[in-house]
Amino acid sequence: MYFEIQCPDNDTVWLPDATTLCPACGCKTSRDHWNPDFVLKKTRYDLGVTYDGFYIASERFKAVAETLPGRQTFVPLPPRAHYRRQYYLMELLDEVRIDVARAGPQFGPLCGRCGQHRYIVGAVASFSQDMRADTGLVRSDLQFADGKEKFYALLVGAEAADVLARARLDGLWLEVVE
Repeated sequence: MYFEIQCPDNDTVWLPDATTLCPACGCKTSRDHWNPDFVLKKTRYDLGVTYDGFYIASERFKAVAETLPGRQTFVPLPPRAHYRRQYYLMELLDEVRIDVARAGPQFGPLCGRCGQHRYIVGAVASFSQDMRADTGLVRSDLQFADGKEKFYALLVGAEAADVLARARLDGLWLEVVE
């Protein structure tokens, strides 16, 4: 048994314009974009996701995540007057392969320009044969949703899920995946 980390949207968009989007299908061609003008609207969550699929973590989430197995990066966001604490752009660097035969996602048309499927939706659950009870913070190898909204699923093994649950982080919940 393992878990998918769920979190609410934070009512923001990370990418300020379409320069990192494929002009043919609208999918992100890169996640390596820094937005110094980003302003987080909903600051009550310890983990939230932007409408375009970027995870924003609080100092509290970062502190817990750094105790768990798995490689991650936390890039501090510029301070803003309404932030009560530090926030970070978070990327998980370790990934697990989704078993598409078991998960059953629907793949949209393949873009001839960027080589991505326009969308990946409808997975019953994020099935992976690579997950174990001692797996730390990892992301799926596939990005789910449509166009620029694509995001990685965040997954943890049972031991890391227990640590996250005990931390009582705001806005974060765990969905069991079997």
